[in-house]
Amino acid sequence: MILKRFLEWVKAKVAIYTTDRDSFFRFLELCLVIFWAILAGRPFLNLDPDSWPSGREFPFSILANYFWHDFFTCGLCALWNGMELGGHPALLDPQGAPLHPLMALPTLFWGAVNGGKITIVLSMAITGLAQWWLARLLGVGRWARLWASLLAVVAGSLSGRMINGQVTSVVAIASASLVIPAGFNLATKGSLRAAIIFALALAQTLLAGQDFSLIALLLAILPMALVYSLSHAQYPDRLRKMRLGIGLGVLLSAVYLVPQVVHGNKIDPQILPESLNVQPLEYLPVNLIIRDPEFFHSPQLKKAPDPGLYVNYIGWVPLLLAILALRVYWKEKRFAFLYLVGLIVLCFLAAALIPQRWIESILGITWFTSKRLPTLIATLTLLPLLGLAALGLDWALAFGPMVTFGFVPGKEWKTTLSSILLIVPLFWSILSAYRFSALWIRMEDCPRGAKTVLKVMTSPSTAWIQWPPNEPYWLVFAREADLKTADTFRGWNLRERTIPPAQVFARRPDETSPGESVAVLENLVITRDPQVAYALLSFSEQPPLPCQATAYGGSIDVLCNHQKEGMLTVFEHFWPGWRAWIDGKPARLIEGEWLQLDVPPGEHQITFRYLPWDVPLGLALTLIGCGLAVRLWRKDSAREKPSPQVVEASAQEHGCTQAEDGQDAAQHRGDD
Repeated sequence: MILKRFLEWVKAKVAIYTTDRDSFFRFLELCLVIFWAILAGRPFLNLDPDSWPSGREFPFSILANYFWHDFFTCGLCALWNGMELGGHPALLDPQGAPLHPLMALPTLFWGAVNGGKITIVLSMAITGLAQWWLARLLGVGRWARLWASLLAVVAGSLSGRMINGQVTSVVAIASASLVIPAGFNLATKGSLRAAIIFALALAQTLLAGQDFSLIALLLAILPMALVYSLSHAQYPDRLRKMRLGIGLGVLLSAVYLVPQVVHGNKIDPQILPESLNVQPLEYLPVNLIIRDPEFFHSPQLKKAPDPGLYVNYIGWVPLLLAILALRVYWKEKRFAFLYLVGLIVLCFLAAALIPQRWIESILGITWFTSKRLPTLIATLTLLPLLGLAALGLDWALAFGPMVTFGFVPGKEWKTTLSSILLIVPLFWSILSAYRFSALWIRMEDCPRGAKTVLKVMTSPSTAWIQWPPNEPYWLVFAREADLKTADTFRGWNLRERTIPPAQVFARRPDETSPGESVAVLENLVITRDPQVAYALLSFSEQPPLPCQATAYGGSIDVLCNHQKEGMLTVFEHFWPGWRAWIDGKPARLIEGEWLQLDVPPGEHQITFRYLPWDVPLGLALTLIGCGLAVRLWRKDSAREKPSPQVVEASAQEHGCTQAEDGQDAAQHRGDD
């Protein structure tokens, strides 16, 4: 039934686009923006699984997406990610966004690696469409909004994040970009549909799970949307709809938010020193006009030599057009300008950590200053800036004397002189951004002999393994082979949890590792430590004995056979939600760092399952939010659709019925 209604809706929309000229051209604009995103991101459409985006953080950004591989492999066991650093709840990863549609859908169709590439291209398209939507809400003409949209696709706000391969940051920027026009739309129209659309955009940003986008929401986007709502005469209704949209957005993303609220205090983010990742406010706008790669690799203007934090290039042309718009339209569109300029100012302030410090010093709340990568908040200034630039361009295109061209005898084409003069700078602005972005939108090949190494690293019983440092691509290879990595870099850690002991090591020849040498492959020395085991049975008066174990996600099965009572330690992090059974009978877990319980003598099958309560609760709230959104949407549709009695009465007021209207129209066509 739902699919049938969706197809009917699509058919109706296609009919509108093919019959209405303006709707048809708008449809072409959207198609052009999507095509431009595909063209600009075409290197990422290389679906060779051994060819990855060049940023070194790309593997870390997609690891959380293996949640879907685990889900279709073992169901609910996917709720525990037991593949890195001792394990953790899969939906608690602040560096990933497995539930975000832009992450989930490509992963389901193309896998984690190729899905990550498709996600980047989709994010570029979403950002361009968000820019187009904002320009249309501002009343900008076709050519100006199309130019702004094409520029948004290749702006440095997205491509700059690919310097380090930060896929989740790209998704967060694209999602937050949708909230900006959605908030403006809600404050302008104040309808139920606008509130639902705003809630959907807000939920996408929350599901992206990135600290900088959340801070931008709380300190910039939502405050300015509320302020803009107050500018309308019907502001009480606007504020009610805004509260509805915010509440519904939180409800829709509850499946992600509930685990964060329950366990978020157990996460220890790795905060870089303030001097390394926060650039002073007066220097942040300079990043909008600089496209010199060497500059971003240097510590000039008090920044870290890390381009991935600061690249936001759009060039001089949009800035000059934005200034022109402020000069021309200030009185006419002052409230819209308040929204856009307020967003720009607040995002720059938050990127410099200024309001966060005020909140900490006045209210004593350190939550805002403890979030990672605040400098990335500056990326969200580009959308309102390009919105202002589109307004300025729209005015400039209509300014000046008219010029007439006669390419075809008997037909003339008229345009303003300014339209002709602006062709070159407008084209150059897009071309310069495209060429600069192309420096970071590139691929690199990974080692081809990984499968041979993985076969040697595999053990009959589950074991933690250790890869060479500073080679993150091994994490993805290990994940594909369902191998557990003991230690690796991660932007966060679990409090009061340590790294599990590794049994198998892969090191370069110049590095040392414990254990006995097993093989030398692909310039890697493989060693195995027989004294280490994943599941270990300890006794009071004799050395510990290993037990056979099979672990996948939140499903662990251990087989022990011994003559004395002992304590079983499974080197998987203990967490609320773990349950244990011995030979099918419930057993009591000993709270601590690892999964531990007492095992009686004899041969026993010990089963561990991770069954949390927070994820089902969050999923239930999300489903309630979906049902509420559908109900409100249908309610708004029924309110807008006039009843037959109203249509008939309206026709009679004009002196005829609908049938008479048809007869008059037929007679008129006959007269013609």
